[in-house]
Amino acid sequence: MKFRSSKSKDEYLAHYEESAKKWPVSSEDFMIDTPPYGVTYIRVSGPLDARPLILLPGAHANSLMWIDNIEVLSKEHRVFVVDPIFEHGKSVANKEAKTPAELVHWLDTLFDCLGFKESVDICGMSLGGWVSTQYALARPDRIRRLILLAPAATVLRLRFIFLLRGILAGLIPIRWFSLNFAAWLLNLNDKKNPENIALVDDLGDSMFIATKSYKVPVDHPIPTVISDSDLQALSKVQTLFMIGEHDQMYSTQKAISRLRRLAPKMNIELIQGAGHALVRTHSNSVNEGLSRFLRHETDAM
Repeated sequence: MKFRSSKSKDEYLAHYEESAKKWPVSSEDFMIDTPPYGVTYIRVSGPLDARPLILLPGAHANSLMWIDNIEVLSKEHRVFVVDPIFEHGKSVANKEAKTPAELVHWLDTLFDCLGFKESVDICGMSLGGWVSTQYALARPDRIRRLILLAPAATVLRLRFIFLLRGILAGLIPIRWFSLNFAAWLLNLNDKKNPENIALVDDLGDSMFIATKSYKVPVDHPIPTVISDSDLQALSKVQTLFMIGEHDQMYSTQKAISRLRRLAPKMNIELIQGAGHALVRTHSNSVNEGLSRFLRHETDAM
């Protein structure tokens, strides 16, 4: 994605660096050359000799969206949080990676450059979940465990209202649209609670600064619903599907029903009371579920 101007770039990166100060654990960051797509930025936390865990954020987000999860996840994993080449953040794109094959190639290149010789764990949120699914289908031998947090499409088509609100917040640089979309995704009951207001402002302002800083993307990856056979093929990889009870993207119950029918061995966790932004509103429940799954402690619903 391209910035609107050098001033927009400076403003966005200043906001990014200020937000990064809240990262709760020690970290290193790297710019990894991933030709032909450009340079991919990653932040790394956790023990040097621990199993790799890759985190891919959702749309309109970057690696800092995992700020409430990293402390728990990095205790037992070497965690690589990524600014995808096709999203907001510090990565610099030379060529758009937009098709499933190109996304797989980009991740192959990234993993090779990081020196991953054995299978890794990968966790994707929303759009990152769809990308993770595409990679697991193409490269099941490179994935030990797959975690899908409310993956975009993948299981069911996106609701029209979700697409409409996302387009307004992602394409029109007006703060009200961003705040409104953030509040809707967070699904907070007490909207007058000072902590909830601060949470809406934090997520909404992050969306707003990105929308007004970046040009409108023309070749953004479009998440799709995978076929019955592909869903069944995911059984080659141990997979956790985690979703909020009130996810706005599609019907939670219909998604779970399709998974139970076609992928009965898949682990499923339902986060009570959560909407789509479950990593922000229910981080403790999310962290507990991810830790159980990564330690082999999760059973299918």
